[in-house]
Order: sequence, then structure tokens, then C-alpha cells
Amino acid sequence: MQPIIEAVCLELGVTEREKSRRKAVADRVMAAYSRGTRLPLNMVSAGLSEHRA
Repeated sequence: MQPIIEAVCLELGVTEREKSRRKAVADRVMAAYSRGTRLPLNMVSAGLSEHRA
């Protein structure tokens, strides 16, 4: 999971200091995993969902 979370944070420009944003990304990735969305690309997509409108 951590490599996926790190990749999403890097793509979004979320720094190490932005703990709440990093947690939000991690929560979205983990929620996708919990729902059965376990393909890495799908978990990345869930992590990036913050910027979809």
C-alpha cells in the first residue's frame, strides 16, 4: 500500500509535512482496497479522486 500512497502523494504534490492531506490520500486508497478494488491502478485512481470534480 505504501508505494501506492507515496505515488499518489507525489502526483498531487502532497509533501511530507501535509499530514492531513497524506492521511486523506491513504484513507481513500485503503477504502478502495477494503471495497475489493485491489488492482494498483484502481487504488491510485481512488487516491487521486480528491481532484476530480
